[in-house]
Amino acid sequence: MTDEQTKSGVPGGAQSSNPPIPTSEPAEEPEADEQIEAPQASESKISEDEAWKNFPNQVQAAITYAGENKYDYGPKLRNVDIDHTVVSAAAMSDEITRIVLDYRPTTKFKGKSGSEYLDVDADGVIQARRQIRVPKESMPWVLVGLATLSVIAAAVIVPLIVFVEEKIDTKFVAGRTIWVRSTEPRIDPYLTYDSVDTAGTPRKWIIVPEGEGTEIAYVDLTIDNQTSGVVSLAIDTDSVEVTTEDGISARPIDIFERVQWPAEGAELDPRLNVLTLPLWGDFVLGESQRLEGFMAFEVPTGSKIDLLRWSATDTATIRY
Repeated sequence: MTDEQTKSGVPGGAQSSNPPIPTSEPAEEPEADEQIEAPQASESKISEDEAWKNFPNQVQAAITYAGENKYDYGPKLRNVDIDHTVVSAAAMSDEITRIVLDYRPTTKFKGKSGSEYLDVDADGVIQARRQIRVPKESMPWVLVGLATLSVIAAAVIVPLIVFVEEKIDTKFVAGRTIWVRSTEPRIDPYLTYDSVDTAGTPRKWIIVPEGEGTEIAYVDLTIDNQTSGVVSLAIDTDSVEVTTEDGISARPIDIFERVQWPAEGAELDPRLNVLTLPLWGDFVLGESQRLEGFMAFEVPTGSKIDLLRWSATDTATIRY
């Protein structure tokens, strides 16, 4: 964390920062059964010509938005010209239309196009966006070259360079004002983290279950401000909700009420130590600023988190 970051009032609270985004770290390949929750289609998909005929405003809004917001395409494509082609359109519930686009660099690209979908409302406002596939070069290998020196026996082997397809963060949802990224949920008997107290003394903090037959679930979250203005966030028990596969909902644990110091001499499992800080309190994010931290929940033992709903300032649903 840098000196420019803004700390919350939580013991060891999460901080906001403004590193360049997007990150250059590759994420994970999307799996076929992992999908962002979306309205169900009320009719079958239609072709490009029919899409322009039946949903001209939504199609145009999707193409315009995709062209103006290339962050989702990753660092290799965010500064290049992109061609978009309408693949299909499908009417959803709640007057939402899902537009599927193929996209590829305009020049010097030979390979398979990328694909994404955008959910557009009747007013042409983008409600959700999801990357399905990134463009992939058709030439994945560079030949090995040998450079022969003046001494015949001396040669230099040029290493093989493998062009690896950039992968998509499947736990990454773009709202209208912010992006929300989540790690896979973990569920443990308790969790700990390291920070300082109000006097600046380094401390170990612990969050334990209060109820019988419950454990602590947590996720690391990253919030990015995608607008050109300021975004205010009030992160509390009403900001996020998780739901288990059994249909049980849980709100985040109030850090102010639940965090404590471990008992003196307690033997703590280092594998249950969280490396980030609690995401809790009021924050103001300027343009391109980022907020990172974890949120904890108390759920029945043996649960599996099915989805997370974010509702602070913007709305986003992530399905695990």
